[in-house]
Amino acid sequence: MKKRSNCLIISILIIFILLVTGDINRIAKADSINTSSSTEWIQSVNQAMSCFKDKGGYCTSRKIPAGFTQTTWMGMDKAVDVQKNKTIIDVDQARPSFCSSAVYMLFLKSLSIWSTQYNHSISYLSWTNLKPYTMPNEKYPIQQDGEGAWGMANSNGPGFAVLINKLKMGSNYYVGLPLNIHLLMKEFLLLNKAEDVMLLKCFGMIM
Repeated sequence: MKKRSNCLIISILIIFILLVTGDINRIAKADSINTSSSTEWIQSVNQAMSCFKDKGGYCTSRKIPAGFTQTTWMGMDKAVDVQKNKTIIDVDQARPSFCSSAVYMLFLKSLSIWSTQYNHSISYLSWTNLKPYTMPNEKYPIQQDGEGAWGMANSNGPGFAVLINKLKMGSNYYVGLPLNIHLLMKEFLLLNKAEDVMLLKCFGMIM
């Protein structure tokens, strides 16, 4: 076994900035977005972020680890209650979490606030499709990476960008695959273009 000092560390970072302020009304079948509705979305995201508490814990296992009462998958299933007349997103139920589960819950909570507080209708079918199916269910099987809305958001690489593209909710900016620190620093200069409520997704792998 090689010493750590001789290990080859390969870092692959895929950076996506998802601009969801540009076309968000498309989910309600509107033709375009004006400045007012962009502001509504920003306010919805900010309000949604304030609903998340600290110290939720980190867990990717499907077995309940020591110190927890449930897995992330259990919590996500409980957190999204899709009903005929309304959909309830209770982010307190979605604890513990991991990177993509937390981002996806923020996405759903923001949509819920945007819909209810600003009178933008999101259909029962849309919520049914957006709900993360993370537990065994007779009607809807567990969504694997790339399957359904949650499966896209959870998949490595461009998953969340693919979801936003399919929903026609905004623009995706692909920064690249920097293979060394020089390229990495060069690509980070694009972050100067970032604006409020843009989502930056970094996928990293160290070997």
